Amino acid sequence: MLNSRIVEEANLYPTLDDVVQALTATCIKADLFLLPITSLSLTAYDIKRLLFTTLFLTPVYLIVTFLLINQERSCYSAGSSFTKPVRFTYVIYENQRKWLGIGWSSNLLSYERTPWTDEFLNESSSIDTFKLPNSLDDSQHAVDAKIQGATWRWVDKTWRLDLTNDGAITLPSSKRSKTTANPASDEGFIYYDNTWKKPSTEDTFSNTPEEEDGSEQLSWCLMKSWKRVWSWPRPPKPLVRARQTQPPPRKSRTCDLQKRTQTRR
Repeated sequence: MLNSRIVEEANLYPTLDDVVQALTATCIKADLFLLPITSLSLTAYDIKRLLFTTLFLTPVYLIVTFLLINQERSCYSAGSSFTKPVRFTYVIYENQRKWLGIGWSSNLLSYERTPWTDEFLNESSSIDTFKLPNSLDDSQHAVDAKIQGATWRWVDKTWRLDLTNDGAITLPSSKRSKTTANPASDEGFIYYDNTWKKPSTEDTFSNTPEEEDGSEQLSWCLMKSWKRVWSWPRPPKPLVRARQTQPPPRKSRTCDLQKRTQTRR
């Protein structure tokens, strides 16, 4: 291969300088290719071992490593799904409307949202009547034996009001917690107009530039969000009870005496 390369270069560039340049480039490339062998002063036996390891053992190492890694991942995923509790933060929005002569009330119009909704504005139970899902044992569907007996439980003791209302309200720096279990009467509210638009943090009259006649806009609707965390803990481990082998019943002596007397007769 080396000689053919030199011959091709000599045929293309017949001058002596071109031939010398081609030889120099070929020698430099050969030295770079053989540099690991020459620098380590490897023997023929070492080169054979290196080639054998590279060609035959490398695929074996890759296959074994791939199988072990997949096994560990599957074991970890299977174990973590049943040992770590699953936590959910449930959000319920409280909606009210202002009526003339009555004030704020949970009686809303029939075509709009309900007094209590979830984050997708679907109807939800109030924070006083909301209940956790039943145990999986009560369901009619097939349940895995590993999670049989698991039930939901509350992590938070009570519902907590989100003072930021999902980030719509900016809290002062003195407020360390974003939620509270005992909110004040004016905390956590977002006010809207009659069509649940133009959110505001204050229940005041304001001259909006969108109105051409300069009429005053009043906050007719309000909303605040309540949050509570629940979790699905690890099911209790089944107790393995050892089987108690009962000893055979002991025969009474009277039975033995009766049998002996009968045999003698």
